[in-house]
Amino acid sequence: MSETWQFPLTVDLGTTSVRLKPGGSADVSVTIRNISQVVQHYEVIVVGLPADQLWHTDVPVTKLRPGETGIVTLTLALPDGFPILGGDYLLGVLVRSPYDPASVCRSEELTLSVEAVTDLTLAVYPEVIQGSAGGPFTITLGNQGNTPLPVTLSGADDAGKASFRFVPPEVWLRPGTTAQLQGAVDAPARLTGSERRSQITLTAHVGQQPGGTAKLTLLQPPRIPPAVFKVLGVVLAVAVVAASILVGAVLARQPNQQASAPPSPPSTQSSSQGQSPPAAAQLTVTPDPPVAQQQVTFNATTSGTITGWLWTLTDDKSNVLRTNQGPQKFSYTFEQAGGYVLELAITSEGGTTTTTMTFQVQPAPPSVQPLTDTETVKPGQVATAELACPAGKMAIGGGVYLDPNQASNLQIEASSPTDDGGWATAVRNHGSPQDLKVTLAVTCVTKPQGLVVQRTPSTGNSGDTNALLSSCPTGMVVLGGGGGLVQAGNNPTIQATLTTSAPVRGSPSWNGWKIGIAQNAEYAIEVVALCAPAPADYAVEVDVKTVTGNGTVSAEATCTAGAVLSGGASIDDSAGTAGANATVVIPMTAPASASGASTAQGWTVAMQYTAPEALPLATYAVCASLP
Repeated sequence: MSETWQFPLTVDLGTTSVRLKPGGSADVSVTIRNISQVVQHYEVIVVGLPADQLWHTDVPVTKLRPGETGIVTLTLALPDGFPILGGDYLLGVLVRSPYDPASVCRSEELTLSVEAVTDLTLAVYPEVIQGSAGGPFTITLGNQGNTPLPVTLSGADDAGKASFRFVPPEVWLRPGTTAQLQGAVDAPARLTGSERRSQITLTAHVGQQPGGTAKLTLLQPPRIPPAVFKVLGVVLAVAVVAASILVGAVLARQPNQQASAPPSPPSTQSSSQGQSPPAAAQLTVTPDPPVAQQQVTFNATTSGTITGWLWTLTDDKSNVLRTNQGPQKFSYTFEQAGGYVLELAITSEGGTTTTTMTFQVQPAPPSVQPLTDTETVKPGQVATAELACPAGKMAIGGGVYLDPNQASNLQIEASSPTDDGGWATAVRNHGSPQDLKVTLAVTCVTKPQGLVVQRTPSTGNSGDTNALLSSCPTGMVVLGGGGGLVQAGNNPTIQATLTTSAPVRGSPSWNGWKIGIAQNAEYAIEVVALCAPAPADYAVEVDVKTVTGNGTVSAEATCTAGAVLSGGASIDDSAGTAGANATVVIPMTAPASASGASTAQGWTVAMQYTAPEALPLATYAVCASLP
């Protein structure tokens, strides 16, 4: 009969589960008994955690003689901000000999329950909206907790009269990610009267529970300007003065009537020398309203001879941020949005006068800011346009959106970044007898660190589909790109259409931009690649649809992390010989937000195709988190 083998040690954890929340720690007593016949050394390790930094023991190795028992303290710790999702994790606590781990070892199971932490951030830009009937705004949501969040939004004004729209109506935020939504407030317009100021509260809901709020102010000027009523007031005042003169003339004829004494003039504060202090300075701010993370300049207009200046800037908690004794101008860069107070004390021979200005600093614009405009394309004509980004930003991606049912009527002849940081497009209405209304869209970003613009020019041949590629420098990835005819629209006899505009899959990463363009005559073309070192969360998401026959297909690729920077479409690399026998045209390629009905973090396209056999068509979204 064979002898039954047994473990040469016993292990007791004293518990089967541990519950932790981020930032917390817990100790587990690991009791080890040496039941072998020789002296043994034991180490304790944990299997099943994503990083060794999440656990440690009080001693690296424990020495036990035969029959002896020892206790090792195992500490499990979750640092704040460590990327681990809430939920249960089955761990193995392994006790083994560092010298004979195959023979002398034993493992016990331990369940680690990580508490789910909901930490939702909500910011709105701008914080002040001006419009007679409301206006748009951008909401940035961030999930800084450790559990996915389904988020919806609602809005309310202090009068209960406004309505709100949010696109998309719901987002799903993974831990450590952000999302941008487009919102709009609609409020009853005022015909007359003074400007109405309404306070609006935006609430983010996680399921059925409120997850955070943000405030904004709606300023509604009347539709009939007050100046019209000022004119009427002047007319009325003239009439009153005329009447008073007439009445005064009548009263002057009455005897024994004594005139009233005129009112006394207002008092003026004088210095010890008997002179008046200077008149209060008039303060202005540029830009107005001021914006966080941008330089803000305050200017003072004064009269008379000023001998001393003292600027004092404080926050809404009276903390002094800066003082300055320079004349007339003062500049400062605010790190955060919020309320601030600026005081300017000016001194002359007559004394000192202090002027105080209270103001709000708006949040910095979102790191990725989508912009749109509309253009009308007449039948048979080419429409060219350029979209410019706000000051301090540049276009990283752009394109053209229209109703997918009308896509077959449009040709894109060029869609490309410009030298001055904008985005240029040229589109032709070649198939509709009516005007086509298209949406021009661009994604604007602060210029990425180390950005390199790679332009590759060429001459496209008549009747061919010309392929052109621009590659990034070694070690860089492509963030955006485009191309097409050079100076499209200048020569009405030249017709062209994009067949490809997409990032290039290299090794080990995406490192270029390619275009395909079919044209009816020899003409200059170019492709542009916007390259930089890979930012955080950089990825190119690809959605592939397989088609056959003739038709038009709409598709969208969505970012799983970060924000969409750019995108495009092409025949997928896996097409093989099927791609050689097919024709594809791209009449629409744009950020998904341009549709007004889709998530802002994606790229949408329409592709016309003729495919005798199965043909994979790819849609691309270039995604990243930018500072």
